[in-house]
Amino acid sequence: MIKFGKVRERSRTTAIAELVSKIPRDDVTPSPSAPSDARGLHFLEPGLGIGGARDLHFVVRRAISPCVIFAGSILCLVLGGVVRLGAQESGQEPEAAISPMVGQMAPAWSTQGWANSEPVELRQLRGKVVLLRFLNDSPSSAASLRELHRAYAARGLAVVGIYTPSPMPADTDLDHVRQLATSLGFEFPVGLDSRWETLNRYWLQQAAADVTAATFLIDRSGIIRYIQPNGQYEKTSANRTIRREYLKLEKEIETLLKPDESSASKAAENSKAKRFRENFQPRRSL
Repeated sequence: MIKFGKVRERSRTTAIAELVSKIPRDDVTPSPSAPSDARGLHFLEPGLGIGGARDLHFVVRRAISPCVIFAGSILCLVLGGVVRLGAQESGQEPEAAISPMVGQMAPAWSTQGWANSEPVELRQLRGKVVLLRFLNDSPSSAASLRELHRAYAARGLAVVGIYTPSPMPADTDLDHVRQLATSLGFEFPVGLDSRWETLNRYWLQQAAADVTAATFLIDRSGIIRYIQPNGQYEKTSANRTIRREYLKLEKEIETLLKPDESSASKAAENSKAKRFRENFQPRRSL
């Protein structure tokens, strides 16, 4: 057993030595910083000696380290691609914008004019569900905004667009916004926020170019209930994620448009009491 072990060990070291012999001698010379402790390698090949073992130790380290680093890099790239592909195929939702504004009263908006309507103030829309969409020169999902406006306006949804120049605030002529709204077929009010005053209010002074397409849903009481951060939602999109974003937004709209249960209950009680009073006839005394 001992001889067999020595033979196996020798065959391994012989293979390593053959590998080393194929490396140019310029790569074999150890650097001054090479480790001097080669006691764990002196048994590899008789005749190498401490100096040879030290050279072998240095060569193996120089040969293996770049390979390990290269293989690790390739593995990271492959795994990263698999994760991203899996997210796309599974329809994974985009990272939602984390905003403490959800659940808070929606701020009043400040504009420099309205392109296709009389001035609109948020307080005028109290009692309606408001879809507030920030727009730029290339608004995504414009067809979805038209569809939602036509489908839900009669049920109490008020779609409002506010144009915010991108990538930064800039003086903008109202005619530019008017032409944009006309070209996109927008029948709902579109205001101009050239200084990003309203955008900053809704993002707590942290607005950036990547939120100039955000959508806010505001309930009948004026409270922000939902934020869609990137404006990417289409009912018939080939992208599963974009389709799901549309369905999520539509579901939130449907939920907010439902009459309040307490109000409905109170209305039913009032109706019942009214019928009782109409049908009640007190007896006449004899």
